[in-house]
Amino acid sequence: MIDPAAIEALAPDDRKLWEALGDAKPLYSSMPTPGAAHSLEVGRFVAQLLGTPMMPWQEWSLRLKSERRPGGKRYRFRTYFETVPRQSGKTVGTRIDAVTKALTIPGRRMYYTAQTGKDAAERWNEMVEAIENSPLASKITKRASIGSQRITFSNGSRLSPFPPTGKSLHGSTPHDVYLDEIFAFDAVQGSELTGAVKPAQVTLEDRQLLLLSTMGNAKSDFINHWVEVGRAATADPVSEIGYLEFALAPGLNAFDPDNWDFHPALGHRITKEDIAEASEVVSRGEFERAYMNRKTTAENSFVPLETWDALAADLTPVSLSEVTVAFDVAFDGSRAAMVAAWYGAEGKICIKVIASAPGAQWLLQMYEQDIKPAKPRAVGADSIGETKAIVDALLVKHPAASLTELKTRDFATACISFKNRIMDGTLVHDGSPTLREAAAAAEIRPLGEGWAFSRSRSPEPICELTAAAVAVRLLETKKKISKPQLFTYEH
Repeated sequence: MIDPAAIEALAPDDRKLWEALGDAKPLYSSMPTPGAAHSLEVGRFVAQLLGTPMMPWQEWSLRLKSERRPGGKRYRFRTYFETVPRQSGKTVGTRIDAVTKALTIPGRRMYYTAQTGKDAAERWNEMVEAIENSPLASKITKRASIGSQRITFSNGSRLSPFPPTGKSLHGSTPHDVYLDEIFAFDAVQGSELTGAVKPAQVTLEDRQLLLLSTMGNAKSDFINHWVEVGRAATADPVSEIGYLEFALAPGLNAFDPDNWDFHPALGHRITKEDIAEASEVVSRGEFERAYMNRKTTAENSFVPLETWDALAADLTPVSLSEVTVAFDVAFDGSRAAMVAAWYGAEGKICIKVIASAPGAQWLLQMYEQDIKPAKPRAVGADSIGETKAIVDALLVKHPAASLTELKTRDFATACISFKNRIMDGTLVHDGSPTLREAAAAAEIRPLGEGWAFSRSRSPEPICELTAAAVAVRLLETKKKISKPQLFTYEH
């Protein structure tokens, strides 16, 4: 977060830039050095020529990334990373920065890429079109041949797109490399890219690597690493890494329009109505990632966590003989869970995590010692993958066991019914932290004409959630008992 003392220490001109941000203040930001040389004034002129006057956040960004060290040539930040929400004008800001450098530094060599070579070429073409439709058109020549695309300015500076592979820069000596939408790069691809850029730039004193992106999810190892590095760098005044992050603050509801004022383009190129519309056409997880610029646990959250949290309750314990029990094992076998379901007050279904622990073999012992003797109404599982191995082992030891194995269609129905009960409030749970974590991490996948939870796609184990959905489905298919006997079961 930003230290208020750092704001107080800003030079007057920089303080004006900060105040111009209004309510759209960054969550994290490097701070400009008072009196340092930079290219903001030239950038403003270039932005006007390109027909895209800068928004306040773009001016703040350009002030930071164009700052020079004493002596005037070397950039303060040899690596600069900015992460902003979708529709902020990140690409326009990049265009202004690149053209400003091209015009003011003869012979500048700049390279740009995005999540794919096709995306990089499309963004580069947009940059070229903007220049060709401006008074700067006479200052450039364009080469459009695939594989050798570039624009060359009259002073010898040039800007080229390249595919996002380490080999693409072989033999090049780039002053500037722009890596856009780095959330799409996995750890290997990202490391190969940066591993190729740094040696190619090492002999250039005024080099700069610029990373740009919206946030990723729990699987986005490359950008998640750089977010950690960038945030830490904001607390180090001598760091050569610059960082700027506009995102919804932790703890705020992403779907409350009163919390959207942080968006740096709000009131300039986007409205709250636009953001509200986006929230209706993308998944909740994608909305939080793309428009709130939050790292999401899952790409497609199946229910809002605030809705899930509202269903937590103090449950009246019941006998195991009155519940259905289901178990599940994580995709990689790292942990397993067992969950009970029963009817409570007002006909609502109650769910409780009986046990959740590393490994899976303990399920066999628990079945033998606790579940089988209690004779629950039903015991079952979505018998697939690691869970199937436990089911088979259990049936070998207990061939007469009454165990329900859900079929593919049944599991899809279980997941859909489970979600419906959450959304209509006919389900309550015990507030288990591990069950909540599973709900937050759960990814979904198409299954027939419906959908189901995906163990393999989810970034964290979701065995508690899967077991809960199966337990609820088992209960739904059993005849309801009108007067259950109540007594305590604690494991």
